[in-house]
Amino acid sequence: MFTAKAIIPKPYNNKAVEDSVRERVRKVGLEIKKDFQQTTETWDTKVLFTLLTRMFSDRATFSITTTSDIYRYVTEGTKPHVIRPRRAKMLRFFTGGTPKTQPRVLKPGRGRKATKGPVFAKEVHHPGTEARNYTNRIWLKRHRWVTKQMELAMNWGLMMTGHAWFPAEVRRR
Repeated sequence: MFTAKAIIPKPYNNKAVEDSVRERVRKVGLEIKKDFQQTTETWDTKVLFTLLTRMFSDRATFSITTTSDIYRYVTEGTKPHVIRPRRAKMLRFFTGGTPKTQPRVLKPGRGRKATKGPVFAKEVHHPGTEARNYTNRIWLKRHRWVTKQMELAMNWGLMMTGHAWFPAEVRRR
């Protein structure tokens, strides 16, 4: 004899999904923050990056920011410009070095300190610097991974309320 029994799912729990997404957004943001920190790991100037995560009714966001002007100059590049002394009559600098960063490369190198000189000049016509575009580079590296992490977070939250199913290998994570 067969008996039928109705399967009644648990009530949908939006908080479980939000909590899962919030935690995953934080973890993803921390991983990408490490990518930004890596771009400056060999710099003499220390750059502080700040992670901000926010939840809205229809989306979760994170942003990684810095107030470092030097970082902005390197990542966005600079136009050709004239450099003049501010507190002295002449500029004094050394030449012959190589930069620690390169366009289209996330990880900085060691560079080489300028040792030729000193050179004195009343002004210098700087050719500008090519943008390193770190934000775009990191996005290209991570966007598929970020999408997958958000899908996992939503499914995990749904699974916790009985509204989604995961294969066994995903449940163990």
